[in-house]
Amino acid sequence: MKRLFLLGIASTLIFLCIYAPAQLLGSLLGQMTHGRLGLASTQGSLWQGNGNLLLNSLDNNTDGNNDALASNTVINLGKIAWNTQALQLLAGRFSVNLTWNDGAPFWLTLDTTRLHIEHAAFALPADIVSALVPTLKAAQLGGQLSVRCENFSLTRTEILGQLDVDWNQASSPLSMVNPLGNYRTKLNGIGNALEIKLETQGDSPLILQGNGRWLASEGLHFDGTAEANAANKSQLQELLRVMGNETSAASGRYQLKF
Repeated sequence: MKRLFLLGIASTLIFLCIYAPAQLLGSLLGQMTHGRLGLASTQGSLWQGNGNLLLNSLDNNTDGNNDALASNTVINLGKIAWNTQALQLLAGRFSVNLTWNDGAPFWLTLDTTRLHIEHAAFALPADIVSALVPTLKAAQLGGQLSVRCENFSLTRTEILGQLDVDWNQASSPLSMVNPLGNYRTKLNGIGNALEIKLETQGDSPLILQGNGRWLASEGLHFDGTAEANAANKSQLQELLRVMGNETSAASGRYQLKF
């Protein structure tokens, strides 16, 4: 009887995935993220579909539904397509093959204890930097962001794995220097925390570096610096002033703290 009961539940879930419209996924995503994420221009079903993934700016308040999300400033993170794996539902797991912004397909698996991402590589708009770090909004930062991870897991109590975020051809309308440089952020899950390390790649006009940590109980804490290399100090002064406070008078080094 128990086996038949579980089979009935699995069959119902598969039926819902096949026939439920993709718009439902947008509503669920909004509720799960308190309105921070949503979907627009959806096509298909929960089983197989696509849509534009939206990020709601952190300085806006929403009630978690798509109507509220649409009325606020949002960033289009690009097109995401999904294909749910039916056999995984029978094993008690929700596993979906994702394609983001025409990148290579990768896997996202969700069960009762964890969310797991593997073999992911995708691009994001640089606008997301200002959305995630409102203190940098005035800098109007642009460029190209790419995210890579082989294995990354989240549970209620642990974060495990590493994410690498490359920010290439960074730019800002406040600077005549273009590009500003290339940067890499390493996000390393060490159990109850996510360690963050920001490094400048190569000989970049704008030098960024710093370290931080994210804890579920405390949120994000980051302490870093921004400064111009010797050849670009005067050209980057205006940009540096809006990015943070100078660490000491005439030092040319500005604090990135949030």
